Amino acid sequence: MKTKSILTLILCAFMSLAMIAGCTQTGTQSTATPPAATQKATDPPEQTEAPEPSEESLPAVPFEEKFEFDILQGTHPHGTEQNRVRELIQEKTNTKINWTIVAATGWAEKANVTLVSGVLPDLVYFYSGTAVPGEWISQKAVIELSDLLDKAPNIQRWLTDDVMLWMRNPDGNIYQLNMVNEFSYNLSNQIRVDWLEKLNLEMPNTLDEWLNVLRAFRDGDPDGNGTADTIPWVYNFTAWFDAFGINNGEFVDVDGHLIPRYLHPNYKDAVELLASMYQEKLIDPEFVVRNKDVMQAKELLLASKAGAWQNSGSTASSYTSILRETNPDATFGYAPLIEGPGGQNVQGRNPVGACGAITVQAEEPEKLMAYWNWIYGDEGLTIMNYGEEGVHYELKDGKPVFLAPYYESFEINRNAGMAETWVPYVWLEDAFMQVTLGGNTPDTLTELDTHTYECYFKPAEYAYFAIPAVLLDTEEYRKLATDTLKPLKDMEEQVIAGNATWADMEELMAEVKDDLDAITASVDANYQNVK
Repeated sequence: MKTKSILTLILCAFMSLAMIAGCTQTGTQSTATPPAATQKATDPPEQTEAPEPSEESLPAVPFEEKFEFDILQGTHPHGTEQNRVRELIQEKTNTKINWTIVAATGWAEKANVTLVSGVLPDLVYFYSGTAVPGEWISQKAVIELSDLLDKAPNIQRWLTDDVMLWMRNPDGNIYQLNMVNEFSYNLSNQIRVDWLEKLNLEMPNTLDEWLNVLRAFRDGDPDGNGTADTIPWVYNFTAWFDAFGINNGEFVDVDGHLIPRYLHPNYKDAVELLASMYQEKLIDPEFVVRNKDVMQAKELLLASKAGAWQNSGSTASSYTSILRETNPDATFGYAPLIEGPGGQNVQGRNPVGACGAITVQAEEPEKLMAYWNWIYGDEGLTIMNYGEEGVHYELKDGKPVFLAPYYESFEINRNAGMAETWVPYVWLEDAFMQVTLGGNTPDTLTELDTHTYECYFKPAEYAYFAIPAVLLDTEEYRKLATDTLKPLKDMEEQVIAGNATWADMEELMAEVKDDLDAITASVDANYQNVK
């Protein structure tokens, strides 16, 4: 790292801090197709061309003379400090990169110490979260990137409206480049398909059909033990709020503005439905505790004591495999999203992941942006996603296909330097699915893998993106949320559990109205600014 000191202001302002929360070319242009900017997360991407570079272009990559720079980054437990992918990138770009790799558990402390020390690297890849911490911005430790990004056509291809909603800071500026997810699928509804067959039930679609299936799971003894002890639906209620158009999170977009979920026009109906489901024993009687602990819900599912939930698509195949160790007919598979008054909705994978920033001590920021631009181009994307031809993958019909063992698990894949979701690059859908499906393709799937494949792809067209957490970083939110939003969330649980009434909720809403309005105004102002 360079030895010149950062602004004295940074040192003075941060000596008292104990912790900072981290977030989460002239080479060939990319031939990958970036996703189109849409409101829904998974509308089909449109073929686009890379924008024409601005009149002033970035330096050519590979660099004419070897370019040396420093990167500080956090990493997953299965991320290695030295690997062939990093070596190959340096060879292809003519760079010498000095990586300082920090384990996830020590990232926040390392980021704080680095900032306070007055000695910054050229690039920082913030491990935790999707935004540069506010302190780095307010103390001018990182530079604004808009002009440099305008010169980076490979990156520009991926900066859709959805991505920019996450990359742009609430002050309207851009201080970061994020890892971009080419795919948005993530969560799905999953159900005991063998229970449906045993009870002669059709797969549910509508709200009423789902309720009828859950009642049958309650009354029909689907586990065959002669006792009415099954829990029809377990874990959180996101799928049910989604059926009413109340997207997951404290704030939802209604007519282009953020409002608290508690003020959504369908909120009362959704809460009252869940309250009636609790009374009917269709949802977990201990949801107040178990909805906060996915492991307890998992235990119920694997003990054949629960019939349906919503979770990551990858759980369908793995849970089916475990269940079949004691019940060969068990199948935990895809179920349609609940079609309710708000349609069918499911929260997708965020469009971006961890972010990187160029610090004020970087002497050649244009070269750093040129390096990034290469990473987002065709050659960079191939290396970051698939590694080295003949070592990690081979070409079949012109497409990269992982060699063994690199399709067997993400741990193996990442230890070799690929799928590093804590650094800025584009995670391609094909690379993700090759590992997720253990090297199989849709036409060679095993019966087990089919369940995960369906759980990822079938709900994808209904996916929406969450609201970036950085938009909630307002003075009003920090000051008032604990005494406003938390009591409302607690009251929601109490109404569903039958310990309070809707009148109690209305009374609480009236008590916190002024503070809730203040929080909402500040959060929506950020939303309008980044849009």
